[in-house]
Amino acid sequence: MKYKRLAISLDSSLRLSNVIFEKNEVITPINKFELSGIINYVWQKWCEFWREYWISSFTGYVDLTGTKVRPNGLLNTRDTNRIIFYIKSLLGRNYKKGPHGSITGSHQELTWGATNIIIDIATELNKLLGTYGNILSLISTYALTIEHLQLTRNAIIHIDSSNINRLKTIVVPHYSITRVRHPIDIIYSYPLGKHIVTYKAWINDLSGFAKNII
Repeated sequence: MKYKRLAISLDSSLRLSNVIFEKNEVITPINKFELSGIINYVWQKWCEFWREYWISSFTGYVDLTGTKVRPNGLLNTRDTNRIIFYIKSLLGRNYKKGPHGSITGSHQELTWGATNIIIDIATELNKLLGTYGNILSLISTYALTIEHLQLTRNAIIHIDSSNINRLKTIVVPHYSITRVRHPIDIIYSYPLGKHIVTYKAWINDLSGFAKNII
């Protein structure tokens, strides 16, 4: 994996999403479904970014200067399923199975882009390698954006009273919106104290975080 390619892939996805959001600022019954899909797309791309970021630490990568960075030495394998199993073991997710094994399917994947998962993985790897302090120092700057994106996406994909209530109580108070008819309404509001529409603020934050750690 080339970190440059990883960064470009995320940036391209975010730019494309931004264009679609810009073209659909008047929400209609038709484009509401498209916009919902784009929110899910942004979240999935964010999770993919972090999944590849961590795996590359174990397999080795090429950094933005073209320098080859060796694997971190914690595992002697390039098997993605074994690497994911090991990462889960660091988080205590494999219970008594120990660090060596392999996941058997996508249902065993982590929610890679979630704030708590990013913090937990960076913390455990930093204890072993001492090279992830930058992530831990930056995460607080972007934590609210990540959490709000995740909760908005969850309310869109899983429309139930629990997710809608979490959206209203955790997310809405931070934005210039008082009534949410549909979760997608959030992205065209404004974060309190800012003069930039929410979808642009979120995209800028995700892009900024990624660029600051690669």
